[in-house]
Amino acid sequence: VYKRQVHPDIYLIRDSLTVGLLGWWGSLLSRAPWVIEVRNDYLNPWSSKLTQWSPVKRWLMAALTGFWCRRASRVRAVSPAIVEDLARVRVPRERILLYPSPIDTDLFDPARYVEHRAELRAAWGWQDAVVVAFAGALVPGKGVDILLRALALANRPNLRLMLLGNGELLEALQAQAAELGIQDQV
Repeated sequence: VYKRQVHPDIYLIRDSLTVGLLGWWGSLLSRAPWVIEVRNDYLNPWSSKLTQWSPVKRWLMAALTGFWCRRASRVRAVSPAIVEDLARVRVPRERILLYPSPIDTDLFDPARYVEHRAELRAAWGWQDAVVVAFAGALVPGKGVDILLRALALANRPNLRLMLLGNGELLEALQAQAAELGIQDQV
């Protein structure tokens, strides 16, 4: 609930599709700047990440995201590709801030772990396995349930799936793996 006595210093909008209008309205009322964070590929209606939605919905998502981003005080992009998409939909480059993921990707350089690879595989009994890894939140929309079904359909005893993460679907995914008979491969 907006109260006239409260004057925020800034509005951070993390989903321009659902709260872009509210961020704009709040900034008008309080005269505070507003920043939209774009974390998904909503600006490209032809993105393979959006194929679960109809072409009309994809176009509307791209149009709304571009519309609100052009009006925001600043737009925070989480990847260089999103910066380019924002520029393509006429968001002024001087208002785009690139804040990539704070994860140090050098920590995941495979060359650093070659000496420990055999040791880890032996500890898990995966010496001759082909390992597919997923790292992320175990939440709806990530497709981990699809990975589990694919593993079951592959019917390859030497294939393993390593899930790195936690989330609301953890127990459901464990149950799904057991139901599919692949819990020893996950």
